[in-house]
Amino acid sequence: MIATIPRTFPASLLLLLLTHTVAAQATWLQTPEIASRNRSTSVWDSWRARVVNFGPIGPGGPTLGETLEWDGLGWVKRTSDHLPGALASATMAFDAARGETVLYGGGIGNQTTWVWDGHDWQQRVTATLPPDLYSHTMSNDPVRQRVVMFGGRLSPFPTYSAQTWEWDGVDWILRAPATSPSARSDHTTAWDPISQRTLLYGGSSLSNPATGDTWAWDGSNWSQLSPANSPPSTTGRMVTDPIGNRVLLLVLSATLSVDAWEWTGSNWVQIPLTSPANPPVTSSFVFDGHSGGVIAAFGSGSAASTWSLQATGWSLLDLQPNVNVFELASDPARGRVVMFREAASTGPTSPTRTFEWNGNRWLPRVTNLEPPQSLNAVGFAHDRLRGETVLFGGVDSSNTYWNETWTWDGTAWAQRQPAMSPSARTAGGMVYDTWRGVCVLYGGVRTAPLVRYYDTWEWDGLHWVERTPATVPMLDNVTMVFDESRGRTVMVSTFSAFETWEWDGNDWSQILTANAPPVNRLPMAYDPVRQHVVGVTNIGPGQTWIYDGADWSFNNTPTPAPFSSLAWDSVRKRVLLRHVGVNQTWLYGPNVPAEAISYGGGCPGSNGIPALDARGLPSMANSTFKLELSSARANAIALVQISPLPAAIPVGSCTLLTGSPSILLVPPMTNAGGFSELPIPLPVLPQLLGTAWYAQGIVFDPAGAAFGTVAATAGLRLVLGD
Repeated sequence: MIATIPRTFPASLLLLLLTHTVAAQATWLQTPEIASRNRSTSVWDSWRARVVNFGPIGPGGPTLGETLEWDGLGWVKRTSDHLPGALASATMAFDAARGETVLYGGGIGNQTTWVWDGHDWQQRVTATLPPDLYSHTMSNDPVRQRVVMFGGRLSPFPTYSAQTWEWDGVDWILRAPATSPSARSDHTTAWDPISQRTLLYGGSSLSNPATGDTWAWDGSNWSQLSPANSPPSTTGRMVTDPIGNRVLLLVLSATLSVDAWEWTGSNWVQIPLTSPANPPVTSSFVFDGHSGGVIAAFGSGSAASTWSLQATGWSLLDLQPNVNVFELASDPARGRVVMFREAASTGPTSPTRTFEWNGNRWLPRVTNLEPPQSLNAVGFAHDRLRGETVLFGGVDSSNTYWNETWTWDGTAWAQRQPAMSPSARTAGGMVYDTWRGVCVLYGGVRTAPLVRYYDTWEWDGLHWVERTPATVPMLDNVTMVFDESRGRTVMVSTFSAFETWEWDGNDWSQILTANAPPVNRLPMAYDPVRQHVVGVTNIGPGQTWIYDGADWSFNNTPTPAPFSSLAWDSVRKRVLLRHVGVNQTWLYGPNVPAEAISYGGGCPGSNGIPALDARGLPSMANSTFKLELSSARANAIALVQISPLPAAIPVGSCTLLTGSPSILLVPPMTNAGGFSELPIPLPVLPQLLGTAWYAQGIVFDPAGAAFGTVAATAGLRLVLGD
């Protein structure tokens, strides 16, 4: 099989990597998923063009010490050598003067200050300590180059703070204004670009549970403002919109929708929103430079969602599926696995019914027209010839059986109107025959009265055609997969005994195997790279079985828990398993963990020692992998040298940490903050798994330690993983 390499991937780098390949055993690897959370805190990092989000409360109440970043395409978990820990109700602000996200507080007894520079959290030891605050606010004052912090809850509760603090990049300074807002928590602050002051709105305390007032801080004193109109809610979140040169306030309305208000400089004016959609009310609201407006991230509920505020209302940007009953089908032409949520899903579920896996994460697909809402146990397969995922039949919540045919083209669902269809049923097996270009449907059942079907049908994109094989299997509870190497549809039944059958396009034949999985439902997927069928048992301890066309063999590898569905992931070149009920996605293959580890030391320039970091991990799933150069000289030319071998070669007072052979890549010139990023599309070639390569950044800097012309980063060891 020939894999396609992105044209933008450096061919010379590929040749280096191909000289160092490793083999790995096939195992199951769980993919990282973004958990939902509420009361998390987010900021816009204008230096690196990222939204940074930190914890805290995840599903079921656990406190999360997790750092996420949004790059306009999706959320990425960031790993770091240090972490603030699991903090509840901590608050952050982006210090634009120093290019750092500043975090303070987050619970009783916590008086720590942390800064995130895009690659690691560092605790700052300060001479002055504010009290152990939580539910306080922080915002950046770009004119005075300070972070302003006000109010919050104190311990022992119930006590509140009315103190104003400022962070200057080194220490906290307690201010003593003549006038100040009352002590409170759960208020909101933001920088007003019109008046060049910090605005404060709302909040509450036990003595004053509804403080819907507006204040402004000029760096010396607080002034209470008197707008003619104010939002009806006393709690909300303000966001500075630098593109619109305005402050927006997002508040909860009486109808539990999220309303938007704009500050004109003297008054609050409500923005009319006509769209009925709304983000969760406990979302973290933040400016996003990629969408050019406000986004709402996460919030209460068990589905992690991200929304964008448009001119007419909220629109869904991203949603992690909370789906526990579904069907899967592989669409290799588009590099997607299609998921359809069925009505039997219980508990809080994702409102969206169609998702697509892109090799890295699940993408919500919002459509106006969908198959009937309450369908379960449908037939589901992807028609590669016509580029359509086909859905047939199912039973609804009123026990009505359907024989409708629907197709999904990657953009919309459409109901098809064939002249003849199989009878209404559920639980039939369905698969796409790549050799003959048809979807094959076998069997199914309906009740009241009980009818079991043992017929065979084929869908050619326009018509259903019933086939009349000489041999008719009498099987129930079947699962099916197409073996592309042999051109056979493989069907197994686990109703009373495990049986293996094959369809060659004309007739069914039973395959008598020496070995067989235990009697239970066996979801299957075909692996075209390794040319065998993979099945996972769905009752009892999970087991992985391989079918090679002649016999079944047991793969004694730890297997995800039972109750799952399988499909081929054409991007990762792995069999994908989506676990029913616990929202986990697993991949099966020669999995190798991706790594990005610093080694050696750098040498300084005019802005200290520059840093080279990985944006995400060098995984074949990471289609947006980048190397990030930071803390470098502003507006400087830089190089990144990459080699399959490390080195330690003295160069003046610096050390060259990459060996030979090597190549030089040129990132964009560093910006005013000394930051640049270099996209590196990674090839999806299984033989490259485990390949190690070594990178080092070189910055041309007249104050550089190497011959007065060059500063260098530490080395970065990258292992290409799954």
